[in-house]
Amino acid sequence: MAKGIIDPNEPTPQPDAQILMAQSMMEMAKAIRDAQPTEDTRRRDAEVLAEAHRRALKPENADFPDVSVYNPHGERDHRRTMPPWEIFWCGSPVALDVNTIEEIALAKQIHTAQGRWKIRKSDNSDAIVVVRVEKDTDDNVTKVIVQPEGTLRGSAKHNWPLMTIVFESILRQASEKKAAA
Repeated sequence: MAKGIIDPNEPTPQPDAQILMAQSMMEMAKAIRDAQPTEDTRRRDAEVLAEAHRRALKPENADFPDVSVYNPHGERDHRRTMPPWEIFWCGSPVALDVNTIEEIALAKQIHTAQGRWKIRKSDNSDAIVVVRVEKDTDDNVTKVIVQPEGTLRGSAKHNWPLMTIVFESILRQASEKKAAA
């Protein structure tokens, strides 16, 4: 057969397996050396992994503003926060999840109006509301209790205005009393 022509019946010479393995290991080592992560790639990888983890744990819309009747501006942009003390209105705790921004803002101020206050109920009858503030030994407010004086039985338990109206009335009276003094 002529020189340079390949005979299909002749077996093709196979390279030595050890040579191939050595070459592939050298290529892998070069690829690993060239792919050393930089500070930017580490940061980007960490951000991608953190976002994937967050989505896996909480798959809903991350940009949801969490708007409700209690917070029409949305919890994401206008988060409601409670003061560091407990607040009770007529024996029930004032809770973050069932009160509006305005109610919470008034509840944060009511501790400044300790005492007995006259308010007008929705049936035009007058009632006395007591604001009691409890403090710790360092004079820090720990609890604020706002409740009608006496017991709420029979007709006395009806026709109470909203908490915001009562708190606004108390704060207005306290401000007028302070200005007059």
